[in-house]
Amino acid sequence: MRYVFVALIAFTLGFASHIGYVRITDTRASRIERHWDAIRKFDAYMNDPSNLEQFSNGFAGVSDPPYPDADLVALTELGELSCADLILPEAPNTSEANQYWMSFVNQHDDIIYSLGNSTYAAFQPAGQQPLHVRLWYLQSAESKIQSLILHSESMEAESGEP
Repeated sequence: MRYVFVALIAFTLGFASHIGYVRITDTRASRIERHWDAIRKFDAYMNDPSNLEQFSNGFAGVSDPPYPDADLVALTELGELSCADLILPEAPNTSEANQYWMSFVNQHDDIIYSLGNSTYAAFQPAGQQPLHVRLWYLQSAESKIQSLILHSESMEAESGEP
């Protein structure tokens, strides 16, 4: 009985020290790195041609990617990223405008992730939907995003669309 009690105490102390070790080593830096690793894995998955498949409607795409939403939120809360939800009522919601912002994002590595004209908006306006883009980016991309906004809004004046 005495050996069982000693073994139980030793196990408890070992387990408690392990929990303390894990708690100490799970620093802010390791949490940040874990979330960046998830973003890198997402990029690798999306850019791996072996994940591309043909759908019955004739389009090709990637099905069920591991979306990094929680990692983006965590990196934003940890101060690593900023998030901008751009609703541009002056910009036309056309295929040309959408191709422009997607191309723009692909050209700038400091814009980490983007969504466009998605259905996550809480309230949908009647009539013509505005161009709606959500971006997660590094601080170095702020002036680039301002440029994206200016060019997107000038597209309406060039196209002459109401």
